Amino acid sequence: MTRRALVTGALVILVASLMAAPRSARCREVRLAADLESPRSLVLAWCPEVADVLLAMAAAAPPGVQVMLLVAPRAVPAAQYTFRSAGLRVRVIEMPVQTPWVRDYGPQPIVTSDGEVVFLAPRYDRRRPDEDRSPCLLARALGIPCRPLDLRLDGGNLIARDGLCLSTPRLSEQNENLGEAELRARLAQELGCRHSLFLPRLRGEPTGHVDVMVSFVAGRVVVAEAAASAPRDAGLLEAVADRLLAELSADGPPRPLVRVPLVRDERQRPLSYAQLLRVGARLLVPDYVDRNSLPRVREAQQTAFERLRREFDGLTIVPIPLAGQRDLAGGVHCYGLVL
Repeated sequence: MTRRALVTGALVILVASLMAAPRSARCREVRLAADLESPRSLVLAWCPEVADVLLAMAAAAPPGVQVMLLVAPRAVPAAQYTFRSAGLRVRVIEMPVQTPWVRDYGPQPIVTSDGEVVFLAPRYDRRRPDEDRSPCLLARALGIPCRPLDLRLDGGNLIARDGLCLSTPRLSEQNENLGEAELRARLAQELGCRHSLFLPRLRGEPTGHVDVMVSFVAGRVVVAEAAASAPRDAGLLEAVADRLLAELSADGPPRPLVRVPLVRDERQRPLSYAQLLRVGARLLVPDYVDRNSLPRVREAQQTAFERLRREFDGLTIVPIPLAGQRDLAGGVHCYGLVL
């Protein structure tokens, strides 16, 4: 037998064994770390326009959770002064960030089957290359491995639990070079998404992110429902709830969804109480009410807080003031990254 025949035969045997092996034997399985896990850190990004929001979130961090503040070098003195004046200790990490949406441009943390944490750095906004570099810059500061993820992805448009990943069609639009099957395969291979569910995006909401409508909290699924004053959103949000229930029912009867209001303000901007963030035993919830708020917003907020306190009686509900930040098109989940 010639050398070429021997090599060809060995390659055939190797390929056949790989194809016959279970997927877990072919590649190291990973899972996307979720906010519901026990956090060590809460990451925020400094922006003076939302200082009151960042201060409230830092103050809400429970004992044992370190608050890390990403700050552009020129802004370090102002950021340090603001937090020290409020009596809050944070770890400042110099980084060329320009906006507070650390959820969207921050790393996608994955956990491998052997327990190793790795930061993935997806492509973000080509107009803000400095923020595109932030995942690996943060990884370097924390001593965590980092590698690029060849997908365009906003962190607020991908939430995960137990291998179920939720997004909206915006993810396909951002990766139009990939077909749906290839996109699903990439999410499975890189992020451990055993099943990806693409939910319809909320009309009139500029980000197109799934976290405006859905959150995973303490083993439960929080889903927005249209307030009585927002009937235009009712059909879409009920379709979202129905699709989630159908998906969750695949493994047996699921726990009931936790429904919280989504209401429109005087300019028809959506205010969603599903846009929240769990940090350990604290549940940070948007507070959209100020002295100028419409009665429908006040009513929706009262309903939201009552339901969340009832359904999550083991968590402390912490309001985060967002009434003055509605023009920035984001919520509590956008401002914070839990690691």
